[in-house]
Amino acid sequence: MLELYRNSKDNISSPDVVRSLIPKETDNNEIPDKHILEFDLPSQDPDETFFGADLKILTIVNTNFTYVRRNLILSIYNDTMGDFLHYQEVDINHCNNTWINFDLTKPLVEIVDRSKVFRVLIKVSTYVPHVGKHFRLSIQPLKGKLDHEYPVLMLYYTSRDKYGKNTIRTKRSMDYDYEEETNNVWEDVKVKRTKRRNSCRRRPLYINFADLDYHLWIIQPSGYEAYQCQGRCFYPFSDHLNPTKHAIFQALLHSLSPTKVARSCCVPTLLDPISILYVDNNGVLTYRLAYKDMVVKECGCR
Repeated sequence: MLELYRNSKDNISSPDVVRSLIPKETDNNEIPDKHILEFDLPSQDPDETFFGADLKILTIVNTNFTYVRRNLILSIYNDTMGDFLHYQEVDINHCNNTWINFDLTKPLVEIVDRSKVFRVLIKVSTYVPHVGKHFRLSIQPLKGKLDHEYPVLMLYYTSRDKYGKNTIRTKRSMDYDYEEETNNVWEDVKVKRTKRRNSCRRRPLYINFADLDYHLWIIQPSGYEAYQCQGRCFYPFSDHLNPTKHAIFQALLHSLSPTKVARSCCVPTLLDPISILYVDNNGVLTYRLAYKDMVVKECGCR
């Protein structure tokens, strides 16, 4: 998942959300050539659409002298038939520890679409073409070994608000002419006050997640430049502050009666997302390409 975070955050074709699951413990370790992996699937987020899945299993080769050949067979449990159905077979022939990838998109889409029980059972079997004990699957940790590479089920989702930021920009550009016209109208109002300079602007603000104890559930990044909006808003407004009509009225009334009407506020008017790797409320390691409203892009008077 860390590799996914590093490689995908600048790639617009990456999935919006990726969840990483490890299997529940099983009691079949005494059968080294057959393993049943059970995964609890997370409930479906209404703002997300599931579109793909991969199962990654590490094959461990305990020799440096010869290639090891095995056939890895994957079967998926079918609730309707009450049995495992053959899904895919992979021929393994290598001399190094290697991650094997299975595309489980088709069976997982069917399970997610029809299932009321959010789980998937996968049987992994190995067929040995020749006698040898130099190969095993990294399923459950060996006794006394703390560092272990579990099989990983990767679930991929698209988010319905993926293009939300572009929509905001489009709406703003559509309203721009009207806002400019409104500002020009109010510039004709005779306010006998000395014109003051608006100081509302974006300023630096770095957030370190450890300072908030958020590092306990946010894996990456350790922190980021969020920026902040600081300064005062006076009428007439600078063009870049893009004030609302309400802010214009409030600023005008404040200039006439400062003790009765508060000044318009300098606040974020456009926010950008960041990519984030974190553990969600259900304990599932999750990568989100665009975690919304995290970075101040523009400031304005509201």
